[in-house]
Amino acid sequence: MLRLQRPPRGDNQGPCRTAIHQDIPGGGDLPSLRDKNESVKGPSMPAEKSQNVQDVFLNHIRKNKAPVTIFLVNGVKLQGIVTWFDNFSLLLRRDGHTQLVYKHAISTIMPSSPVQLFEPSRDEAEAGA
Repeated sequence: MLRLQRPPRGDNQGPCRTAIHQDIPGGGDLPSLRDKNESVKGPSMPAEKSQNVQDVFLNHIRKNKAPVTIFLVNGVKLQGIVTWFDNFSLLLRRDGHTQLVYKHAISTIMPSSPVQLFEPSRDEAEAGA
């Protein structure tokens, strides 16, 4: 028998987790922690891999070494070339110096030249001709 038990509301110590208790024959109670999105059967798997627009955009400006202006949430303006990024941060290079910029501090990334991430649809291509 499985019973779900939610942590107290004020618990902000990490990702949302749910305790799953299994009744053990013999009277024991064995708690185990699983991710919120993980079922008892196993972790949920996406049906297909899709790239998010953030990764496509950052990878495009990184590969093309496009100069960018990055505006932070505190109003600071940074300029340079994105040389690397992951889920939480990116490296910005300018004049031989590299800065680690945390994504949660970024408000806007503005490339110096227009960026086309996807092929135009057939209707858009015909309208432009």
